[in-house]
Amino acid sequence: MDFLNKGICLCVFLFYMATAQLILAADENYGRNLAMELRNSVVRIESPENGFGWVVGERGSDLYIVTGNHVVSPNDEYELYKTVTIRFYHAPKAVVAKPIKLDDRSVKLDIGVLRAPKPEGFIWRKDTMATAREHKAGMKVWYIGKAGEWKIPHEPGIIDNEDVSAGKDIYLNMPVLGGSSGAPLISDYGLLGMLQTDNTHRTVSQGIA
Repeated sequence: MDFLNKGICLCVFLFYMATAQLILAADENYGRNLAMELRNSVVRIESPENGFGWVVGERGSDLYIVTGNHVVSPNDEYELYKTVTIRFYHAPKAVVAKPIKLDDRSVKLDIGVLRAPKPEGFIWRKDTMATAREHKAGMKVWYIGKAGEWKIPHEPGIIDNEDVSAGKDIYLNMPVLGGSSGAPLISDYGLLGMLQTDNTHRTVSQGIA
């Protein structure tokens, strides 16, 4: 009987360890999997500048999309393009969006907003915002938008600084190709910020959480 009980305990222990390893592996990929789910909320900005943005609001038949101000402004300041051409994920046709004039603080933080007609049947997730208190230096993050496609890096970036609250720069140990400005930054907890400057060594994101 003791031998049988020991055998059962060993089987339970091995099953527990295998399950724990599977859960750990799933947790390690959670942020990237979440980014995959959020691609439908991300738009590609095709002209006059290249970049990305994501849907943050809806009113009537219009959607509101946040991106970098320098993506929708020819001078990186207060003058805005009259129209911007964007494309939704899996959408067959490009859409004409209009930049919205924002206050001085938003412009200085390099935040821009577009208004665009909602495509038929379009669905986006509204419960994606994370909070700054959930993030700290060393945490893994991903972004959506690479080389003009809704690509997500296989390897995560790492947050370098402690303060990632709204209006603060988030420094990332992560190489990013040009054309990814405005792309959303995703952690295990949700949407944390927006890519602003990109290079092959260090990337700066704007905290919005």
